Order: sequence, then structure tokens, then C-alpha cells
Amino acid sequence: RLMTKRSIWSAAAAASMLLAGAAQAALQDRDLDGDAVVDAFYDTDLDITWLRDANVNGAIDWNTATAWAEGFSSGGYDDWRLPTMGSCNVNTGCHGILEMVSLWGQLRAGTGDFQNLGGYYWSGTVLNIDPNQAWYFHYAVAPTPYTGYYFTSKEVP
Repeated sequence: RLMTKRSIWSAAAAASMLLAGAAQAALQDRDLDGDAVVDAFYDTDLDITWLRDANVNGAIDWNTATAWAEGFSSGGYDDWRLPTMGSCNVNTGCHGILEMVSLWGQLRAGTGDFQNLGGYYWSGTVLNIDPNQAWYFHYAVAPTPYTGYYFTSKEVP
């Protein structure tokens, strides 16, 4: 059996479009460290885990976010990474399995009791025409939920 990597919602950012008719996965509570407190949510469709604290690191640049995710370990799980954007092109946008977009659908449906949600989050997807830029996801909770995906320099926190 292949070990799947778990995505980190909290380490960074990136994707989206309005979701019309997207499949809805179930998010299951996960206690990663055995202290009877929900630390994360398991996405049954994507076979990935999202950390509950959406802003565990605050504003950090892409390289720092990537290094943090790769070095993170909790409850014996040490195969974390930033969420993907699928196949992205500056001219045509992102297509395929967009982990951040899937999560946006969950948030709109009111599933997952995430903490510190809102802001900009890196993805692990680098811009196809410039390896110094990466895709990020913007999620606003007020005054109305809004989301979008963009790209910028990896140096921007």
C-alpha cells in the first residue's frame, strides 16, 4: 500500500474558483497526538489530512512554509507537504485535482471546525513559467466568504 502524503492547510496557500457542483468529501476528526483534542481533519475523497489550525505559522514565505511542512511531525506522521493546485498554467489557470478548491467546498458546506481561518495560504505548486513564483490561495471569511487563486514571488510572506 502506498503511503499518502498529508497536506498542510496551515503552512501556506493557494487555489480556487467558485465551486459549482463539486463533489463533497467528508472531513473526519483526527486526534494526531492522542490527547483527545481534534488536531486535524481527514478528507475521505482526497486521502489527505488538513491541520485544524489554519494559521499555525502565521505569515511566512514559500521556502519557509515548504521546509516547515517537510520537517513537521505529529502523532507519528511525518510525510506532510503543502497542498497542491493540480496542473496550473499562467494562461489557462489550474485544472485537475485542486486540493485547496476541494477544501473550499468543505468550508462552504460548513464541515470541519477549523481554527484561525482566513487569509493567504501557499500551495506546493510552482508557477509553470517562473520557478521563483508559486500559486497561493486566498480565503476571506468576512464580510462574505470569498476565494481565489493567484501567484506571486516565493519571497512574499
